[in-house]
Amino acid sequence: MINSEQSTWVKLHRSIASWQWYNDLKTKSVFLHLLIKANHEETHYRGVIVKRGEVLTGRKQLARELELSEQEIRTAINHLLSSEITIKTTSKYSVITVLNYDNYQSSQPTKKPTKQPTSNQQATKNQPTDNHIQELKELKELKELKEIESLYDAYPKKVDKGHALKAIKKAIEKVGAQVLLDAVKRYASQWDGKDKQFCPNPASWFNGERWEDETLRVQPQVQPVKRRLFVPLEMTKEIPDGN
Repeated sequence: MINSEQSTWVKLHRSIASWQWYNDLKTKSVFLHLLIKANHEETHYRGVIVKRGEVLTGRKQLARELELSEQEIRTAINHLLSSEITIKTTSKYSVITVLNYDNYQSSQPTKKPTKQPTSNQQATKNQPTDNHIQELKELKELKELKEIESLYDAYPKKVDKGHALKAIKKAIEKVGAQVLLDAVKRYASQWDGKDKQFCPNPASWFNGERWEDETLRVQPQVQPVKRRLFVPLEMTKEIPDGN
């Protein structure tokens, strides 16, 4: 189990496969163990300063940790002393320094990546890409163009198309395409079989908001309520003669 305080990483280049001790399993195991155990920042242990890239250890401890004999540890250390590590020995412990430690770990430790994306990654994932935004924009424009063309085709008079399309676009922004289409169809039905010479140009009709005339035209007429005269029953009785 890796706790958050120990979640630092070392990096190995693929070229390690051509390292002279790569096929020596015990030497390679000792070196990788030292690389992992080395301090990534300076610490103090019982009055001893252990610098970045150093390991405070001993042959017996390494033998226990790697399940190797002390002789195997000694042999591996001798192999590594040629170019990979240096060692300072006292009566109590040894300080092993990994040479070129910065090549294996930068000065800023890399945090362990999580399976869950960060909030920034989630926001980025949920946000549409530039290509997606452009695609949605094009689809919206295509839909609007079809609506505009449908309204122009439904209008009974086809003239001055450029101005007509602009007027229709503005009208759609005001009341929506369906309201306009219903009104245009009602208006066009009035010109069936008639000379359209006197029919307003479409640009004038839409700019003048003439669709409202058609909306009012189809509103149901309120029928007046017929009132019945209520005559009390007593008044229908014959009034007796005073004689």
